[in-house]
Order: sequence, then structure tokens, then C-alpha cells
Amino acid sequence: MRKFYILFNLSLWVLNLALSQQNDSVITIINGSFEGIPYCCIPPDGWIDCGSKFETPTDIQPVLPPLEPLFGVTKKAYDGNTYLGMVVRENETNERINQKLTEPLLNGKCYSFSIYMTRSQVYLSHTSSGTPQLKDFTTAAILQIWGRDAACHQKELLATSPLVENTEWQRFDFEFKPQSNISFLQLEAYYNPTSTLPYNGNILLDKASDIILVPCKTDK
Repeated sequence: MRKFYILFNLSLWVLNLALSQQNDSVITIINGSFEGIPYCCIPPDGWIDCGSKFETPTDIQPVLPPLEPLFGVTKKAYDGNTYLGMVVRENETNERINQKLTEPLLNGKCYSFSIYMTRSQVYLSHTSSGTPQLKDFTTAAILQIWGRDAACHQKELLATSPLVENTEWQRFDFEFKPQSNISFLQLEAYYNPTSTLPYNGNILLDKASDIILVPCKTDK
């Protein structure tokens, strides 16, 4: 009986240790599906706006019939009911959102992250120039993932996506190795690196994964 008791407690200890190590390897992203009430110019719960104070923030999409679609965007969510719409603008401003991580990314450790993205073929909006005409925001853009040590402070560029030209949802995978401890994560819509001038464009984002601690490729 005593032997059984010792083995039972040892098994519980091993299980708790394994669960603890597993939890330590996962950094939860809050509201990674960008759920919320579809509306213009408001970030989803769990995220804060870090864009220009002279421009509107990101949008929760899509607004469903019988209501008019927001900026003409009608694409259905990949996960859940809503997703995030972000734009870049010809006046050199762009949209970005920020979240304080549940656990920091550690200097020299390696992490994996994924997110689903697409581009809307219709995205019509007024601009801050004051002209009454609607402008197209349909040019493809990229996603930049920043690490920060304070809210809305870009400290370290962790990863950059390819140009998001696809018009159906597609998963994009990233691996990054911070060069410093990171407490905040920022998602930023940005211009095609080959473009010589700023332009109006969009990306749609859904189902951001948790951040997973992975072995570095140089580790043996």
C-alpha cells in the first residue's frame, strides 16, 4: 500500500511538472479572433489603437445585411463572427493595434505565431484630405509584427509577412527570436517594400494564434 501511495504521488508530481512546462511554453493572445460588434474605427476588446491621432483607428468587420456593409467590405469571417480590418494610406499614415502579453517574450528564445489574412477587393473610404469623393483602399499591403517594452512604442521588428495579395483567407506562419525582452505585441499594416510612394491599401486579419515557445533552429 505504501509503495502504491508513493507511486501515485510521484505520478501526480510528474503530471503537474509536465503541465507547468506546457503552460510556460504558450503565451495566450487575448481575443485573437478579433471578436466584437462590427463597427467603424474601434479596436476589438483586448487590443488598443496605436495609429495616428489624426486618423481613425482599425475597424471590426463585417457589418451584415440588412445593414450597409462598412466601406463595402462583405467578406465572411474565417473564425468566429468578426475580424479586423486595417489600412495603409497615401498620406503616410497606417493602422496598428497593440496588446500587452500575458507573459513576456524572452531575449534569445524562439517563438512561432500564425494568423489568417486576406485582402478585400472592395474598400471605399473618405480620407482626411476633406474631399467628398470616396477612394479605393484595395492595393495589397503587408503585416509587420513588432515587439515593444511599452504601449505603442515600436522597439523591435520581429517579423514581416509577404505581400497579402490573396483575396481568400490564407494562413501565414512566422517564427521570431527577440533580441530583448518583449512585453507588448503590435500588429501593423504597412506598405509593399518595393513601392516608392505611399498608397491606399488594406489587409484583413483573423484567428491570430497563441505564441508558442519552440526550439531555435540553431539549438542541438
